[in-house]
Amino acid sequence: MSEPGGKSAGRPPKIDEPALRERYGEAGVALITLLYRLRTEGGFTIKEAASAWARRHPDDPAVGKLLGPAGKVDQRRLSELMKMPQPLPRGLVQAFVDLWMKSREDGEAERRAAAPTLDELNRLDAAVRMRATAPPAAATFAVRGRASPADHDQADARTLRAELDEVQLERDRYRKLAVALAVIVVRLDEQLDEQLRLLPAATSSSGVDGQQNAPHAAELRAQLARADRQRDQAMRQIERAVALGSRIEDRLARLCDSADPQRVSGADDVSFTLGRDPILVDNDDALDRVQAMLPSPRLDHAERVLAATEDAVAGSDGGTPDNAAGSADNSTRRRHRVWVSWIRRRRIQLTLVVVLVLSVSGAGITLYQSATLCEGLSTTTGPGFALSKVRDECIGWTTEHDFAFSQDLREITRKITDLNQEVGRRWSAPDPGRAKIPYVQVAAIMPMTEGMMSTDAIRHSLEGVYAAQARANDLGRREFRDPASVGIQVMLVNEGRQATHWSEAVKQLTVTSSGEHPVVAAVGMGISSPEAKETATALSQDGIVSIGGVITATDMIAGGFFKVAPSNEEQARTLASYIQTRQDLKSSFLVYDTNDDSYTRTLQQAFDKQLGSMFPLTTNRRAFTGTKLPHESAQTAAFSGTVNKVCETRADLVVYAGRERDLTALLNALITRECAFMKPVTIAAATTGPNVFLSTQTAAAMQKAQLSVVYTPLTQSAEWAAGRQAPEGYRAFHEYLTRNARAFISEDELADGYAILHHDALAAATWAIRLAAEEKPATGNPPDPGAVALSMINMHGDDPVPAASGTLAFDDRSEGWPHCRAVPVFTFPGGLAAENRYKTGGC
Repeated sequence: MSEPGGKSAGRPPKIDEPALRERYGEAGVALITLLYRLRTEGGFTIKEAASAWARRHPDDPAVGKLLGPAGKVDQRRLSELMKMPQPLPRGLVQAFVDLWMKSREDGEAERRAAAPTLDELNRLDAAVRMRATAPPAAATFAVRGRASPADHDQADARTLRAELDEVQLERDRYRKLAVALAVIVVRLDEQLDEQLRLLPAATSSSGVDGQQNAPHAAELRAQLARADRQRDQAMRQIERAVALGSRIEDRLARLCDSADPQRVSGADDVSFTLGRDPILVDNDDALDRVQAMLPSPRLDHAERVLAATEDAVAGSDGGTPDNAAGSADNSTRRRHRVWVSWIRRRRIQLTLVVVLVLSVSGAGITLYQSATLCEGLSTTTGPGFALSKVRDECIGWTTEHDFAFSQDLREITRKITDLNQEVGRRWSAPDPGRAKIPYVQVAAIMPMTEGMMSTDAIRHSLEGVYAAQARANDLGRREFRDPASVGIQVMLVNEGRQATHWSEAVKQLTVTSSGEHPVVAAVGMGISSPEAKETATALSQDGIVSIGGVITATDMIAGGFFKVAPSNEEQARTLASYIQTRQDLKSSFLVYDTNDDSYTRTLQQAFDKQLGSMFPLTTNRRAFTGTKLPHESAQTAAFSGTVNKVCETRADLVVYAGRERDLTALLNALITRECAFMKPVTIAAATTGPNVFLSTQTAAAMQKAQLSVVYTPLTQSAEWAAGRQAPEGYRAFHEYLTRNARAFISEDELADGYAILHHDALAAATWAIRLAAEEKPATGNPPDPGAVALSMINMHGDDPVPAASGTLAFDDRSEGWPHCRAVPVFTFPGGLAAENRYKTGGC
């Protein structure tokens, strides 16, 4: 295969098509393919095109990056450029067009013939730039070839104009960001004023409220400083963009001065004055839209808040005690007054931009959409919460502010926030005779409104989290190591009903991963989904470990992503080991879900791998389309064809690779089967809990139909409560619930496994946090995320976690899966199919 400078025809050489598709979609592959076609038809090399571009635009920064020490095009750099890590420079694409046209006959007919190709080139380039998040510029690629000097100058003007458009867009983005950051600074400054007014009370013996607010004031100061730094960074980016825009304007002016005005037609139609402020126009339009949508009192309130903030900041020099705020704070706050007046001159309404999600990365800062208030809240941020309404649900987090994401969660949310407040008081205002207990925060991140998870599943998950938190903070017991070493607050984080807002949630968490009470771990993570994996990956990049509750899909692997349940691979291996002991199971049939679902896909793959050598599953199989919502279930008729095939093949064993909610329909279809040759049939399945098989009516019908199920439940609460093969940690968990928490979680609610497994996720996080605290020098500060991450892989040997679903151990070799964890096998009707002989790997 030739180098990028060669002339071979066909597909582009050394181009990573999957990477291009991931970055730009099919348009990326189509664009590079079209350029290579032009190269082949024109008989030139890519290096010749790059050299022509360099000669025509020697001042282009992109050209400078392409040239080697001798001022020639560097072949290695050109090869990297053609892989399109960023959209190709327009000057280089235009050079392809120029050289291609040189090989064609001159004349109007050839120009008309080339027009469709150029249209396609422009369409693909615009699509690529759109996917790269940069709005497509107005420039288009034109035929040059043996064109007139006017054509060359017009093309140069278009290229410069396109570059200037990009610079102006970049400058506008940073300017808008600077405005937004200034508003955030003002808002934080207002909150800081409120906290500082309460600080003097902290020095008195009765000033409990002041003591409580002191940590909030410190956190606000830190947020204020961060916002200030980010605003300064945005201002520096504006300065760079203005400087670059000025250089481009100078080049365009020189081109216009040296050319006949008629040769550069249209160049004067575009205003290049950087003094124009389109941001003001944009905000005026946005203000008009908001005024049309919202009742005027809300806008009036925003004006009053902004005015009050301006007044408060204006008087802050003399009103803030030096011993409370410090001289450095005063100098910073004097700068804020300038920004307040600047904001008011530009009529930026506080309600438009009061809450912004900022992503700071190497190349710059991205500004996300503003948000509206959640019901019952007068602001989007405050002590112990950051919540904003996106469409019809509230996204964000809460710790000490009692906010229910839905009515069904009101009771459990209140219990968690009440306990969070108690943990906070143990640090800020401990009981007489007790030492201050430092605390950290663990984020419970998952959908908090029904969608990907049912309302019951969400509530049960939070009930399990609360049970672990209550046990962990019980000073009268030593449930998960020493409760006096580090307290545990739970931060409730809503990532949206379909987990579509996971990235915003992660950005907010990473901001709180440092300071006096950092977020050091995350638990929950929803169900096995791409969003869960992406969330864990993003958290790990900031050093925060995550622990999944009910996640079992084998491909749920990311750095720092731990799971308390055995993987689909381990469950399939366990079932295969058990099935080998059943001499009556001689033939098998696979039923699998075709949805693009990590859980069902990896379960099918695991069954194929573990049972494929025992049964001809490659031919004896049938697909079905499972349901996608948690409150849905498949219809019995969906499995009528499957039942016919089971009868035809006389299968003894039906292997089910689908979601638990659709299993009931398969059971009903097989119960009513009418095979010519009736024989006993066993279904093999993996489940979270036994709740599918709780009905005695179902048991009777299955026995009559000679049908049974063998399954690997992640939990088996009823059996364990009765003392039958219960894990070592289940008795303590169950006794605690019976003694303290039965009012909010019933025995039936334990059956689906969500409460037990989410309890275990927080138990594992707590164990790691306190293990890290024990190994940390006695500084009085809690462990940071890095120390907790290290403890997670050291929880084995003498330090496993006595979790309710089974003893948990982790190391750096298990890809986050628990090793040597028991995997029970049960039958229905029946009970425990085998003693606890099956365990995950690593024993």
